[in-house]
Order: sequence, then structure tokens, then C-alpha cells
Amino acid sequence: MHIVPRFLADRRGAVAAMAAVMASVLVGFGGLAAETAFWYAQKRALQTQADAAALSGAYELLQGNSANAATWASRDAVLNGFDNTSPNTISTSCSGTSCQVTLTLQHNTALASAFLPTVTIKAQAKAELQVQDASANKYPSVACLIALTNSTSTAAVILTPQIRLPNCTIAIPNQTIRQSAGATRGGSVTIDAIWSRGGYNKDAATFTMNRPPITFGGSTSYQPSDPYSSSAPTFTVPAGAAQNKPSCAHGAASWSPGKYNPVSIASGESCDLLPGVYYFVGADATGAAFKAANGARITCARCGCNSGPGTGVTFIFVPSGIPITAGALSLTGSASLTLCGPSNAQAGTTNTAGLLFYQGDSGTKSSNCSAGVIYKSHSISARGSGQITGIAYFPCSSALPGVTFSQPAFGFDCFITIAQSITASGLRNDSSYNSCINDGIPVGLPGSGKGAQQVYRVVMTQ
Repeated sequence: MHIVPRFLADRRGAVAAMAAVMASVLVGFGGLAAETAFWYAQKRALQTQADAAALSGAYELLQGNSANAATWASRDAVLNGFDNTSPNTISTSCSGTSCQVTLTLQHNTALASAFLPTVTIKAQAKAELQVQDASANKYPSVACLIALTNSTSTAAVILTPQIRLPNCTIAIPNQTIRQSAGATRGGSVTIDAIWSRGGYNKDAATFTMNRPPITFGGSTSYQPSDPYSSSAPTFTVPAGAAQNKPSCAHGAASWSPGKYNPVSIASGESCDLLPGVYYFVGADATGAAFKAANGARITCARCGCNSGPGTGVTFIFVPSGIPITAGALSLTGSASLTLCGPSNAQAGTTNTAGLLFYQGDSGTKSSNCSAGVIYKSHSISARGSGQITGIAYFPCSSALPGVTFSQPAFGFDCFITIAQSITASGLRNDSSYNSCINDGIPVGLPGSGKGAQQVYRVVMTQ
């Protein structure tokens, strides 16, 4: 009759019973801990997939393919391992200059299923097209070589190392052949990037780029191109006969703006130009409109070239003669030049701010170039001293190359060359956003009409 109380008082085996009851709880918590580590790993993988997708969409925006940006973003998420089947989802928003991607993954738990049957893992990424951030001094690139030709046989840009353009993007907006830019032999080529509609060939050269090259297949809304295509520089050629240049044989003679016959600065001459617009009519027997020979010295002491934005000179090469010919720029030997373009449009001209050299027709025409005019090619091969700052706009040269740089030794602080084609050997150009701004050269985005065009970069912002 004492069995029941004795049974209730007996504690033997209690631990085993409690362990049996708690076993499932312990297994559940252990599974939850193990799966939590797995979820974090999945979260990191998911973030990588979202980042890749956002970058892909942003690069599509950069190439002007806004209609397909979201599609390519989704495809890249899948290509990088995202399982885009229900209940998983991809949400994309790509327009303007940004692409945002959100990936949502539904994960069925295993060991922790008793407590948490499913887990939702989410990752979000945003990539944007950005340009210069003046406050942080970021993204300094500008397009300093722009080749406009659409030739199907000759490369638009030919580089012969050594080439050093650290903050310069080479832009080839019109030519579609596979190798629209290329190096001709070994050596080093240092540039920011190459943006083209074709591609490039590096031959045996070593290319160092800050960013990968971009091949534009569709719209080129973000690619630097001809900044003056919709609003060409215009000017009124002074009336009356062209005059000969003043003699500079006995020191730095002052030279006033005006209308001149083809000019040749001989060895030993030292000419100081006053700020303003100089018109050079026609061409000499060599095809030059302005020629600086070995030992010539040309300056513009009142231009403010070395003291920030200020006044400057603009050389305009005007067609004339029979056959009608627009002469070219020819700098040779050990000529010394210190010249800069104006920070604002010159009197009597329109849209010429920053313009140093321009080969084009009279401003009475709606086009830069005329079919009946022979436009001579330009050569900058002087190995003298000095600084050339400004924009060289040569959109018309029918004979390729439009501009040849042959081992020039001048300083190019901000020198933007826009021509049909460009051949460069041993060129060094330190053009950048900051140098151009400091020199008073107008800087803007592609399509803004500014001669120095900023170059977008794709960056992750979220």
C-alpha cells in the first residue's frame, strides 16, 4: 500500500527522461546554428550576383542600350548562379544613369525546419554612371583624342609607342571596323581607356588602361564624339586683302590679330602674338597655312596661358585659291611655342571658347566642311619647348591622317585633338578634367557642345 508514494518519490532515470524530451530541442538549435552560417554564405553569394547584375545593366546604359539594360542585368544574375525560378525573384530598375537590382531567394530549411520552415534572403545593388567629383578629385578623365572618320579600310587612331596619356580616353565614335585603333610595334601605351564602335589591336605593345575598353554597338549618348556637330564654330572673315605677317627677325615683335596669307616662322624669328583671332587664308606650296620651322619662337605674353583662365589666340585656317584649299598646321624642328586658346568666345566668333586651332569654312555655311574644298593634313612634330593649351578642331581633312603627332616635346597640359584620324608617335598629353578647368577650357558631358568632354565611369554606389 506504500507503492504509489514510493514510486512518485523515486528520481532515478530523470536525467535520461529529460534528455529524451530535450533531444529534439537541442538538435533544432544545433541545426539552426549550422544553417545560419550557410545562410550567411548564401547571402554573400547573392550579393555578388546582384553586384554583377547591376554593373551589367549600368554598362548597357553606358552604351546607350537603355531598353535592354534591365534584361541584361537579369541575365547576368542568372549567369552568375542565381536561380530565377519561383518563388525566387529578380527586380531591376535601369534608366538614366543608374541601374538597381534586387534579388530575393526563398530557402527551405532542413535541420532547423521544426522552428523555421523557410528563410527569405535578399540582396540589393546599385551601379551608376559617374563623372568628375570636384570635391573628392575623382574620375579625372577627359577625351583628348577623338577620331571622327568612318573609313572602312584605315584605322582611325594609330599609336606608335611610347604613348603616355594617363587621364585621356581615346574616342572613335563613328568607325565600325574591328580594329579602329591600334599600336604598330612594341613598347608601352598608357591611357585611360579606348571607347569605340569597332575595337583595337595592341600588336606587340603593352597597354596600360585605367578601365577596360568599351565597344559601343547602339546609341552613343554617353560616348565622346564631335562636340561641335550640332553647333559648329562660326566666324566672319575680315574684309579686304590678306596681309603678310610682320617681321620677327630682330626680337619678339608684336603681331596683331587679323587676316593673313600663309605664314612661315623662320629659324631665329621670335614672334609675340597679341590675344585675338588670326585668319590664315589658303595654303603655301607645302600645304601649310601656319608653319613654325626649326628654331622659331612663338609666344603670346598677354594671353595668360600660365596663370589660369584668361585671354588667348584662335587660329582659323580659311579655304582659298584654285583649287580651293584650306591649309594646315605644321610645327617642325626645334620650334618653341607657348600658346593657349581663349577661355571665352572671341569677338566676331561663336562657340570658340577654348578653341586654339580650327580648320573650317566661313560661318555663313551650316556645315563645317564643303565638298569642293581640299583640307590639308596637320603635323605636330616639333621637338622644341613650350606649352600648347586648347582645342584643335580639324573635322574636314579628307586625306588621312588628319593629324600626325611625331615625337612632340611640347607640354600638353590640356590639349584636345578632334580630327578625322590621328597618328601619334611618342606622344605625351597630361590633359585631365582638372587641368582643363584650370586652363579655362570648357568641360562638359558628351553632347554638351563643350570641347573637353568628361568620360563616365561605372561605379558601385550601393
